Amino acid sequence: MIRSKFAITRLVALPYALLLTLYLLVVGGGSLWLYGQVKTAETELLINKLMVVTKSLAGSLRDTDAMGVARENRSWLIEDVHRLYDKLSSLRNITIKDKQQGYQLHPKLVGGVESAEVVTALAKGAATIYQELNADGGKRFHEESGELFKYSFDVSAPDQPPVYLEFSFDRETLQNDLDQQLSSITHAILLFGIIGFVSIAIALVITIFAIRATRNLESHFQVIYQQAAITESAAQLVHELRNHLSPLRANVKTLLVSPQTLPEIVADIDENIVMLNGNLSSFLDLTRQCKEAFEPIDLQDLVQEAGRVAEPILTAKGLTLEVVASEQLPRPLWRKAAIRDALINLVVNAAQSGQQEGAIRVIISRVDNKIEIAVEDKGRGIARKQLSRIFDAFYTTRNDGNGLGLAIVRKIILSHQGKIHVKSTPGQGTRITFLLPQTLQKVPKWWAKFKKHSQT
Repeated sequence: MIRSKFAITRLVALPYALLLTLYLLVVGGGSLWLYGQVKTAETELLINKLMVVTKSLAGSLRDTDAMGVARENRSWLIEDVHRLYDKLSSLRNITIKDKQQGYQLHPKLVGGVESAEVVTALAKGAATIYQELNADGGKRFHEESGELFKYSFDVSAPDQPPVYLEFSFDRETLQNDLDQQLSSITHAILLFGIIGFVSIAIALVITIFAIRATRNLESHFQVIYQQAAITESAAQLVHELRNHLSPLRANVKTLLVSPQTLPEIVADIDENIVMLNGNLSSFLDLTRQCKEAFEPIDLQDLVQEAGRVAEPILTAKGLTLEVVASEQLPRPLWRKAAIRDALINLVVNAAQSGQQEGAIRVIISRVDNKIEIAVEDKGRGIARKQLSRIFDAFYTTRNDGNGLGLAIVRKIILSHQGKIHVKSTPGQGTRITFLLPQTLQKVPKWWAKFKKHSQT
């Protein structure tokens, strides 16, 4: 059964690899950006919440003798300190300080019960003064290190040296609170990422099944097309043979009526038989498999051999063969007889193009690691609407042609993993060019295994 020759890497692997890469870049990058933005926003909210709660104590101490209040252990201060420690689980220290001394405000435990005394005097210069947080508090939280995260309020009385109320929080506890708040967005990002990846995987599986079904369907259509092509070719061959059999029959009848015309009739019959044999030989060349071995080819000798075979036709048309070749051409591994036959066909076609004088040019050049050979004439040219069909079997624009020459050329070029194309301008001439690799590309082992598996 015939299978499609499209590489599965082009149909599936490459598009889905690009899709997956794009998905990771867009969804993955977007998710990281979104997580960063949410994390920054959540950090700002968390710290702003701390500041709102602690700002009440700073407001009570502002414009008072804060150091005196702490030193005297005022009752309202004790109540506010207890309230803050009860409300903020991450709070570790509250300090009132100036540049000379300070007091630490923290509930005392006596026998497991909090005592009323909360104030502890600090040594001079024992504490660092942190400025009040601004809008970049979240950024500072993530950039700083250390066990405690600190910020302070200026609670100085008018016309008095600066006094600061400093709050210290356990960084790990704050980070845990932040992670808990971010857990929902993290889970959402992971969930949608997994859903997207699974969707791509499902689409890939569906595509693979669709390709397999398409390949099976395509194989059936190829069989049908091949049968139709064989039928059409056979019908065209029968038509061509009948065109030559009709004159044969007419000549035989004429021979019975006019025996004196025997020499002329025999010549006509022989010509018809030669043409019949040529058509049958060309049809066999088109359909049979070539078993010729690949060998190193001298390109100059190859073109000269083709020129010698085509010389009688060129001479009859008053034309010559001009070979233009690059220097230091390599010796490619080709089927010599097959390529020579292709060149002969092209040169003969060019000689029959209607060119009146001059030379048929054969140009040989090296293009990267490939060999390009072009045959050009200055004949009548080919109409644009006919260009798409000139390589079809039995299609010809000449009354004396069988339409198999260019079809055979195309088959030979394709069997060498090459490409052939034609460029023609009506009234100016035609240039047919084929491009061949110097050696056949080996079929990859993975493709051979895949092809073998697909044909089972």
